[in-house]
Amino acid sequence: MGLGVLLIPLLVLGVAGSRLQIFTEPSSRALLGSGALLECRFDVGGPVDLSSLRVQWYLFEERIAQYNQGRGESQPGASVSEQELENGNASLSLSRVTVSDEGPYKCVIGYGMEQLQGETALHVLAAPRLSIPRRSAGTDTATSFPCHVWGFYPGDVTVTWLRDGRVLTDATHSAPQRNPDGTFNLTLTHTFTPTASDSGSIFSCRITHSALAQPLREEFPLAVTAAPRIIVPQRSGTKYTTTSFPCHVWGFYPQDIAVTWLRDGRVRTESTYSPLQRNPDGTFNLTLTYTFAPTFRDRGSILTCRVSHSALAQPLQEAFALAVTFVTFPSVAIRISDLRGHSNTWLWEPA
Repeated sequence: MGLGVLLIPLLVLGVAGSRLQIFTEPSSRALLGSGALLECRFDVGGPVDLSSLRVQWYLFEERIAQYNQGRGESQPGASVSEQELENGNASLSLSRVTVSDEGPYKCVIGYGMEQLQGETALHVLAAPRLSIPRRSAGTDTATSFPCHVWGFYPGDVTVTWLRDGRVLTDATHSAPQRNPDGTFNLTLTHTFTPTASDSGSIFSCRITHSALAQPLREEFPLAVTAAPRIIVPQRSGTKYTTTSFPCHVWGFYPQDIAVTWLRDGRVRTESTYSPLQRNPDGTFNLTLTYTFAPTFRDRGSILTCRVSHSALAQPLQEAFALAVTFVTFPSVAIRISDLRGHSNTWLWEPA
């Protein structure tokens, strides 16, 4: 910061040969938690006699530091250097700035019989931070994407949601909340219902604030997921007859998926996949078919179709006990006498 921006008119003091001038900065800026130096320099027209010097610093109307003819005292965290006073420097040092340190300051210099004052102001700044906890969504479900902004001061801030570089005007702000240290928090939320075609869109939250040299921005590609659904229409087979057991899986996104047939807990590697099909809404369908010819011993076996997908917290599965049926043939009655020429005994034989 340059000096000499505020020049107080010269006065003739009671100390012979001295002429008092005082110089202060109009304002200073300091980051929350950092140190600050409020400039106040003076010139008495010659060497400074500390026994004739009086210095007082005020924040609003409260005195926070003083030096009086060789003795100094100040509130915790504030100080004026006696060594620097000999060099005409009465600047006030603040060790750890808080929001309560912000405001108008007065530097009052007395030398001999005369007294002058300079005014300055301290502006406290705290840069905002942000977090975006949600970066994915399910299809066809209204989803809220909050951008949490916290720890900023002063309270004036501009927060914006963008999609692929375009501002989303329907986002909603929460009411700013004040923290115990005087800083502020707020949340900007964008809510919409995504489809599979929205996957990969670049969403970003942008913040503009006086404590930032340039806007703060965080972005991410939207991940859209749709949980698969399954149906197993065939749950029985005929003894010694080759039977296909399809597991239809549909409505999932993205397309990466693992579908498995198991029999009594063991994976059936001879299962076959249908070609992957895409639906008009961007989701996918496929069918995994397990084919075999059941025997009598297979009756009651547990067949399971199991699906793993990124939209599922745990695998989805459909299981059933296999029912095995038998082929039945119509029967005809044959009289033994018809075969041997005697007896009326009847035999039943399959037709």
